[in-house]
Amino acid sequence: MSVMMPDYAAAVVAHLRAQSAVLAFAPSARIAMHIPDSADMPENWIIVSPAGGRGPIGRSPYLSARLDVMTYGVTGYEAMRGARIVAGVLTPPGRSTRIRQLDCVIAEVAMEAGFIRLQTPREGWPYVATPYALTVLREAVPA
Repeated sequence: MSVMMPDYAAAVVAHLRAQSAVLAFAPSARIAMHIPDSADMPENWIIVSPAGGRGPIGRSPYLSARLDVMTYGVTGYEAMRGARIVAGVLTPPGRSTRIRQLDCVIAEVAMEAGFIRLQTPREGWPYVATPYALTVLREAVPA
């Protein structure tokens, strides 16, 4: 029997799209897994990108995964503001995160290395990359 892996990156995108603080920074259409080629930049964007992980955690029903969240802004200040908003939603201070979106259950989210301020090489658009470690239920759970 084949077990379907949950799409944890799509679940994080859906979770961010459901948060009013995030929507105040970037509209739902600009929270995605990639920036379309036709996108007008610089604009406020939030891009969620799967980045591997260690895989299954022993015999537990969970797996370890990684993803990177890139927040783009008109200025470096705006990009950092977006990164802090996303961090506040994914890793709220004083409580743990449990996300259930689409067919995925994310039991835990932790910021892995802090905020990394960058610019696109050609255009010089400011963005902040933030790596996150996730603990994800190994099997997809129908909604």
